[in-house]
Amino acid sequence: MFLLFFVLMINFTAITCSNSENLDLSSSYEPELEIVNVTFQEAPNFNVSKSLYSFVWHESVRLLGNIKWESLIYYYIYPNVYENKILYAIRNLEENTCLKFERSYSQKREPTTKIMYKIHENVCKSRVGKQKSENTIIDLTVSCTHLYGTTAHETLHALGLRHEHQRNDRDEYITVNTSNVPNKSRFNLEGESHTFYGVRYDYSSIMSYGPPHFGEKAKNTLVAKNISLYTNMMGQRDLITFSDFKLVNHTFYGVRYDYSSIMSYGPLHFGEKAKNTLVAKNVSLYTNMMGQRDLITFSDFKLVNYHYCNCTFSEITCKNGGYIRDPRCGQCVCPKEYTGGKCEQIKDRSINCDLKKYNVSETSQMFESSGIRRCIHYFKTSNDSRIGIYLMYVNTKHKELCREDIGLEVKYLNDKGTTGLCLCGIYEDIFLFSESNEVVITYTGLESSNWFYGFYKKVLKSIKKEDEICYKDKCFIEPEKKPQEIPDKKLNTEKSIETTTTQQAKLHTEESLQEKPDIIEGPNCTPHC
Repeated sequence: MFLLFFVLMINFTAITCSNSENLDLSSSYEPELEIVNVTFQEAPNFNVSKSLYSFVWHESVRLLGNIKWESLIYYYIYPNVYENKILYAIRNLEENTCLKFERSYSQKREPTTKIMYKIHENVCKSRVGKQKSENTIIDLTVSCTHLYGTTAHETLHALGLRHEHQRNDRDEYITVNTSNVPNKSRFNLEGESHTFYGVRYDYSSIMSYGPPHFGEKAKNTLVAKNISLYTNMMGQRDLITFSDFKLVNHTFYGVRYDYSSIMSYGPLHFGEKAKNTLVAKNVSLYTNMMGQRDLITFSDFKLVNYHYCNCTFSEITCKNGGYIRDPRCGQCVCPKEYTGGKCEQIKDRSINCDLKKYNVSETSQMFESSGIRRCIHYFKTSNDSRIGIYLMYVNTKHKELCREDIGLEVKYLNDKGTTGLCLCGIYEDIFLFSESNEVVITYTGLESSNWFYGFYKKVLKSIKKEDEICYKDKCFIEPEKKPQEIPDKKLNTEKSIETTTTQQAKLHTEESLQEKPDIIEGPNCTPHC
C-alpha cells in the first residue's frame, strides 16, 4: 500500500458547439457534419493524489462442453420463425471464427445432429453445447426472434459458451448481490468451474447479464467492484464482443473477463425491488457495461474461436489481443482499432475527424473531441514507460447500458481485444495508467452537445509499476497477466467427455424453466434474454 501522486498542471477548455442533427455513428454511414468551433479558457492548476488498493487477478479458463460441433454446423429454422436476426448472427460467427454453418431443411437428425430454432410461447432458452444424440434446441419467443442480441446470445450457448458472470474468476471483477434475488432464481448467478483459456473478463460480453437481472424492485444484482464505471457496460445485447468470438475459437484461453460480453447479465438481472444483483468489482464504472445485447464482443468471438479453431504451430504472433481464426494458421483477426498482418498498425475508424496520433512525453498535454463525429485518439510512448491519462470531463449521450461506439471507450490494457472502459453520460476526474506503452481512446459523439477533454503524459515503469484506474477516491490495480498453457485436447477421453457433458448439458435457461423458473413471466422477451 502506498500513495501515488499524479500531478497535472493544466489549462482546460470551455467548448462551444454548433447545432447538428442527432446521428447514429454506430451505423455504416458516414454523416456530413458541421465543423465545430473550439475555444480555450485559462483555469487554475489542478493537483490530485490517490490511494492504491492491491488487486490479484487469477488466471482461469472456462470449460465449454466437451462434445464439440464439427467445423461445419447444420442448423434448421422452423417455418414460423422470423429468421433475419438468426442469419445475421450466424454470418457474424462465420466472419470472425473458423466455423461454417449450413442450413438444413429437414428436422431429422440425419446425417448428424443440428441446432434448431423454434418458437416458444413465453421463454427464451438453449441447451449448452452439442448434445450427444439429439438436436440442440433453441427456443425463442416471437419478440425475441426480432432481437439480434438474444438470438446471438442463445446461439453462443448452443456452441458451448456459458455466462460471463458465472466464470470461476468472476469474484475478482464483480459483486453478486444474491440478497436482491428470489430464492428460485439464485441458481442463475452461481459461479461455475469453466475453462476460460485465460481470456480476460469482458464486462461488455454478450454472455453477461446486466446489473438488475433477476433483481427485485429494480435493485442491482451484478455490480462492478470498487469503481462503478464498468457497471453500465454489463448486459449489452447489441453485438458479440471480440472476446466472445475469441472464446468460440479457443474456450477462454488467455481471454480476460469482458464486462461487455453478450454472455453477461446486467446489474439488475434477477434482482428484487430494482436492486443490483451484479456489480463490477474494484472499478464500478464497468457496471453499466454489463448485460448489453447489441453486439457480440471481440472477446466473445475470440473465446468461440479458441474453442473450435485453435492454431497450435503458427509462425505469426498476433499483437494487441488479435487471434488467428483459421486452424491452418492463417492471418490474424484484429480488434477494431488495429489492422495489418499482425495487428500491429493503428486503424483509422474516424468519421468526419482525422486520426489523432500522440507521441507521449513527460510533459502533460491536453486532448479533446466534441460534436457529432467519431474520433480515434492513439497514444504511444517508449517501451520503458506507461501512459497516464486524466479524463477531466466527459459528456456523452446517456445510456443505461453502455457499449463500444456509442460514447467514449478507453482501451488502456495490453489486450486491446477486451472491451475498453465505456462511458455514456457525464463523468469527471477519471485517472488511468496503461498496462503497455499504447492507449486507444474512441470518442463517438451522438449529440451536438457531446464533448470531452483530458490530459496525457509519460510515466516511467520504474516509477509506476502497475496499470491502474482511479475514480472517486478508489483505485484498481492488476498485475501483469501470465501466459497460460493450452490444454492438451488429446486428454479428453470418451469417458471424460460423457461425464462432463452429462453435467454441463443441463437445460440452460435464459427466461424460465419448469423446474427452475428464470427471468420472464409472460410472452414478451426482455432485453436481457
